[in-house]
Amino acid sequence: MELLIPNYITSSALLLKECLKKLIEKNKSYSLRAFAKNLGLSPGGLSQIIGGKKRISLNRAHDIAQKIPWTKQEKDIFLLIVQLETTKSVDLKFELLNKIIKKSKFQQPKQSNLNDEKFKLMADWCSVAILEMISNFASKWDTNKIGAYLNISKKVVEVTIERLIKIGIIELQKNGSYKRLKDHILLSSDNPNTTLQLYYESCLEQIKKSIRNQTPKEKVIGTEVMAFDPDQLDEVRSITDDYFQQLCDLSKQGKNRTHIYQSMAIFYRLNQSLESASANKINKTKQYIH
Repeated sequence: MELLIPNYITSSALLLKECLKKLIEKNKSYSLRAFAKNLGLSPGGLSQIIGGKKRISLNRAHDIAQKIPWTKQEKDIFLLIVQLETTKSVDLKFELLNKIIKKSKFQQPKQSNLNDEKFKLMADWCSVAILEMISNFASKWDTNKIGAYLNISKKVVEVTIERLIKIGIIELQKNGSYKRLKDHILLSSDNPNTTLQLYYESCLEQIKKSIRNQTPKEKVIGTEVMAFDPDQLDEVRSITDDYFQQLCDLSKQGKNRTHIYQSMAIFYRLNQSLESASANKINKTKQYIH
């Protein structure tokens, strides 16, 4: 079971950063150092927390919440978010998310649950890229400009937009711009899904192009190979959820969001299972003998 944390659920770091911002607006001489002192933290420690480089423990969060003039509701939300960030249990994450949504002013975003037939209409890297563009900075761009920006043909853009309208993801406004109707897209499948595989393969092709054509200043890329206990995969999923959430939070802070980036996290096995390797060895021996 995998959990996608909605973009509108903020982080404990952003809540503290916003609190500091408001305190400085009220008192221009107020500083991070003064805020840290009030919270019983070192300036360096608070800076790491606000920068997302250091997690807050739940015990520390309780102390911090008592020292900030938040309402009870705000304190409760802060503590729930800290729990959400620190727990490794996917089931508990679901429970905490529901509590945050109920206690906060946020409204559950509209989600499009697509079946396989509908997802086939947008199972290509450029569909999601175009959706993100016209949802943010390019809602009034014509198809020629969008095509040039993504290095695809005008026809591909036109067909993609028609399909996004057809499946109810966007709609054309009277002023000629496009409005996104769904915040999230969810494709559910209990079995290996060919359409989803094709989508990821199209994304991987774009990764290959970025490796060949983009400079290190234009991309962030790295890899690690390690021996791992397969029983720890649930923990890997939890860490991956946190990574995507931090990227979403960072994205919302951008002042000039005019470039489309895609992040893919994949953690996969390089070796055969021990059972398969043994079976293959036996089969090869038999073939050799005969």
